[in-house]
Amino acid sequence: MSSVCCWRSRKMLIVKILLQKLVYKRAIAFKFERLPVNGTKALKWREDAVQEEWREMTENLLIVRWGSLDEELSSPIALMLQLPIEELTHLLLTLSREELLEPFGGGSN
Repeated sequence: MSSVCCWRSRKMLIVKILLQKLVYKRAIAFKFERLPVNGTKALKWREDAVQEEWREMTENLLIVRWGSLDEELSSPIALMLQLPIEELTHLLLTLSREELLEPFGGGSN
């Protein structure tokens, strides 16, 4: 029983660290987004960099929740990233695997 409790504690600590990292990266991105941009190429680069950070964080949260990132979990990430970050974070932390995949066309039916 104590090993289960220890595992849950470790898992919650990992989630807390990931969320703190997300908040920190979002604060940096917020400052970065406010910098003046010279040209559309620089703007595209900045948007791509922010999008990649969100993808990485989403993948990390999925790995922490379910131990690995299989094809079923990784295929709907692009759709998930279209959600507001607050909504996505809530879904990633509260829904079961099946509940999470269902709106994105995944899951076992």
